[in-house]
Amino acid sequence: MLPLRPLTPITALAGTLALLLLAPAGALPAGAAAPLPDWSALRPALYDLEAHLPGDPEPRSGIGFAVQGVDGIVTCLQFVQGAARVTARPVHGSPIEITEYVVHDPAADLILLQAPAGPTRLARGTFRLLALGQTVFAMLPPPAPQAAQPVQYFATFLASGAGELLGVAGGAPTGAVLVDSLGKVLGIVHVLSDGMTTASAAVPIERLFAMLASPETGGPLSALAGGRAP
Repeated sequence: MLPLRPLTPITALAGTLALLLLAPAGALPAGAAAPLPDWSALRPALYDLEAHLPGDPEPRSGIGFAVQGVDGIVTCLQFVQGAARVTARPVHGSPIEITEYVVHDPAADLILLQAPAGPTRLARGTFRLLALGQTVFAMLPPPAPQAAQPVQYFATFLASGAGELLGVAGGAPTGAVLVDSLGKVLGIVHVLSDGMTTASAAVPIERLFAMLASPETGGPLSALAGGRAP
């Protein structure tokens, strides 16, 4: 693992990540691809989200997931901020309407939605067992045609406020769920841009469990200030 480097907030990391990768942003380096495991049993842990903003006829799309030991659906705050209601569409079953959240962390762009997640939940993993250059996987819910795509872990960073972040390459979208080859969740992918360069980093799942230890009591989604994410 590379030493942690003190950096400015998460949005300023794109150029640094791309330079360290020494490859075109979003491209998986040659030789890093690996056969995809069968994710069919785990994909029901993911949800296709639609955030309904007041006065906006088009819902904002996002990705959510359920993890063992946590009641609710985890997603990026940017997907739901400013929404009065979120619709979570599972792989199987009826859509879930969500109007409340449990806890959120603006610095890490994470929120836990108060929702009755289904029985399929991802087991918790840890990035601390990864080797640099190791192939991991970014899981996606339907309607994405494939359940996961390979990405490569290449660095660990320390960002002001956001804490530890994992540098990843492979073109996964924001909100994709980073998992190891066993399907254990490692973190949540964020696509970063500084206006000139685009790169990807993942917030480790450890941040979610630290967030749950906060004294925040949650409340209605409509109470969270903010509009459409850039």
